Amino acid sequence: MKKVIALLVAMSTTAVYAGVDYASAYVFRGTTVHDSAAIQPSMDTSVLGLDIGAWASYNTGTDAFEEVDFFVGYDVTEIAGIAISVGLCEYIYTAGEADTEASVYLDYSIAGVDLSAALNKTMDGAMGDYTIFGASYGFDISADIAGSLSYEVGSLDDGTSDEEAYSAVSIAADIGTIGPVDVGVSYTTINDGDIDGYVTEDDVLVVSISGDLF
Repeated sequence: MKKVIALLVAMSTTAVYAGVDYASAYVFRGTTVHDSAAIQPSMDTSVLGLDIGAWASYNTGTDAFEEVDFFVGYDVTEIAGIAISVGLCEYIYTAGEADTEASVYLDYSIAGVDLSAALNKTMDGAMGDYTIFGASYGFDISADIAGSLSYEVGSLDDGTSDEEAYSAVSIAADIGTIGPVDVGVSYTTINDGDIDGYVTEDDVLVVSISGDLF
């Protein structure tokens, strides 16, 4: 999959968008992957109607990249105001393991609130199947800073008899443009339950820097 994405990126005639996040810990869908700080670069572009890109996570505690993801997405249609899209992501870990996940996304806005649902099915690997629902509301903090408040609840079906769940609340601010880049900050707290009983960091602070690469 990563070779296909590399080829599509080379074919792209649109801008390639790149960014880097600094996170105080790496928490993924209710699970702490590691509780040391992470540097997480990403890039994406659009080609042939597809949104394609890559994302990686560098663990500052081990001084190593421990995950690289390649993804492709497609906006299918809109029905009664509900946007439907699909995606495929390959998660590659430095331990030699990998997961491939297919996803269906539903998005709908009402009264200024953005609602979302994601059905994530593991096609290959041991990740398990996630169902995630979210709600987000945007507001102005000041004339130059936009904010948002969001809530997410998700469940994991990993083939065992017990289905596990988590929920999280996030508040974010888009600080704006500084020179050629956009700067943002977000704070997330895992406030109810966890997956596999493995959350050593309930609170995560993320600082984001992004912009057009070319």
